[in-house]
Amino acid sequence: MAYQPRLSNFARYQLHQLPLPVVDTLLDCINEICEDPYRGPHLRVTLVVPLYRIFPGAWLCGLWAIAYTALENAGEIAIEAFGDLFY
Repeated sequence: MAYQPRLSNFARYQLHQLPLPVVDTLLDCINEICEDPYRGPHLRVTLVVPLYRIFPGAWLCGLWAIAYTALENAGEIAIEAFGDLFY
C-alpha cells in the first residue's frame, strides 16, 4: 500500500525557505517514506526544531531529517517538520 503525503502548514513553510537542491532531496525521501514508513530503524534520529518542538523517531535524509506520522486509517503520511539539527 502506498501512502499519500500530507504536509503540515509548518512543513510547507519550511520547504519554501530551503534551497531547491535540499527540497529535491527531501522530496525524494518523502517518496521513500510513502512506500514504506516503517522500514529502517537504523535511519531514525531525534529531530530538534529550535523554539518549536522535538520529534523522536524522525527519518534521516542525508544531512536532514523528516518528522512524520503514518495515518493508517487515512492512508496518509503526515509530514510535520524538516530540520538539520538532530541527534
